[in-house]
Amino acid sequence: MERSLLIAVFVALLTGLAIGAQGGVVRSAAALVGAARAGMLVNVAGGTLSILLLAALAAARGHLGLPAVLHSAPFWGGAGALGVGILVGMAVALPRLGIAAGLGGIIFGQMLAAVIIDTAGLGGTRIALSAPRLAGLAFLALGIVLLLPRR
Repeated sequence: MERSLLIAVFVALLTGLAIGAQGGVVRSAAALVGAARAGMLVNVAGGTLSILLLAALAAARGHLGLPAVLHSAPFWGGAGALGVGILVGMAVALPRLGIAAGLGGIIFGQMLAAVIIDTAGLGGTRIALSAPRLAGLAFLALGIVLLLPRR
């Protein structure tokens, strides 16, 4: 396997581990301050860190690249708004479902969106909807059902 592909797989794995860990942290914060506040406070913390990193990058480069930043604002602004919704959703769902089933539901939602994007060709390459792809979604859904807490 190509080295850059292996690195990408490793980074994806680390990202998944970070999402899992974040779910536990958000769940703990939600228990203390409520789901909506926890989701928003996590975004404030992330935004603050991002501002500091952008400032460091601008200082290192001698500029921020403001025209490109402003031109891309609808994209990062929209993604930021989605991020708030994602973290509030995690804070609401994870305490009720548990982290495994909750993250399973989140991953299923991501895969469903990805299949729709692939089928429409919005990701660059159009990938036809097929029985194996639908079966993959069905197996993911079954996995979530099996992970749901039994009370």
